[in-house]
Amino acid sequence: MKKLKSAVWGVALVLCAMLANSSVAFAAESGAENVGKTLSLTYCIPFVGMLLCIAICPLIVGEWWEKWKPAVVIFWSLVFIVPFATFIGAGTAWEQVLESIIGDYLGFIVLLFGLFCVAGNIVLEGDLVAHRS
Repeated sequence: MKKLKSAVWGVALVLCAMLANSSVAFAAESGAENVGKTLSLTYCIPFVGMLLCIAICPLIVGEWWEKWKPAVVIFWSLVFIVPFATFIGAGTAWEQVLESIIGDYLGFIVLLFGLFCVAGNIVLEGDLVAHRS
């Protein structure tokens, strides 16, 4: 169990180091500005659809939503990714999706983890003993 905890902490530290490294964080910035300028506002429709589903479906069709939530998320994701990949090319779309996952989502999860630790909702245990300085 201790080896698993050590491995998880090691992976977390490597990911944090990658996120903190400016060359990794800004590696895809040269192509991202051109892609953002060429997209139309119709690419916002899947995002709005997903937000509306998250807000309305649990209130109206709660049992259906609990059963089909992953399918709905996959549907709205594909509604965006397929036209996006067709418009800008599969390689560039793949790069943009990976950059969003690594640069934005992973950073957000690390931020949430830090906030939960500070707020006291996650308790980290270890062999370290506190000493007064």
